Amino acid sequence: MEFHLLYSGRLKASGGIEDKHVIRKELNPQLAQLWDTHPALHQMKELGIPLFAETFADETIHPANKFDGYAILTLGQFANQFRIGDFRFVPLVSRGFLTTCSLDILFLRSAPPGKLISESGDIDNRIKTLFDGLRMPTPGQEIGGLKPDGPGEDPFFCLLEDDSLISDFRVIGDRLLTPATSPNRSENDVRLVIKVKVNVTRPIPSNMPFL
Repeated sequence: MEFHLLYSGRLKASGGIEDKHVIRKELNPQLAQLWDTHPALHQMKELGIPLFAETFADETIHPANKFDGYAILTLGQFANQFRIGDFRFVPLVSRGFLTTCSLDILFLRSAPPGKLISESGDIDNRIKTLFDGLRMPTPGQEIGGLKPDGPGEDPFFCLLEDDSLISDFRVIGDRLLTPATSPNRSENDVRLVIKVKVNVTRPIPSNMPFL
């Protein structure tokens, strides 16, 4: 499965809780649309998501919905497995699906191209902030006092359960040519085009849509 995600906004080198959540909020409706329009994902959303029953133990799942070691979860039951604070997340790339992903990122900014790698060899910390925004927050300090902003964020669709599921990535930097139209324009303003390729590590019923 391949698709593109778009992000336009601030991307700080050492982004905090809210900076990372701004990225999640922009990607949430795009991923929700993917679940609605991709035929196989839409079918799973409507008919149920088959997952290893022992991995996703949930007392609310009726025994009749369990067979051959799998449980058929509704989207809501699946989101309940990823409840963090007041949020229920739906990660597309997760350990339960036995999936990873590779990323091709077109990184547009007002500064000249290059300098994505520092003199010390470290990658631009803005990429690290981006990766944190692509995944679910971890319980505790990363969720802070954040709460869903209306029914469009329950459940909350995100790309990754964890950024360790990024198997490889490539970043191409170029100059953002859009003229500044706001006095608040910042050097941290970027436009990103993120090509996502979802990879299956081992075929199981729940990851058939990604093949």
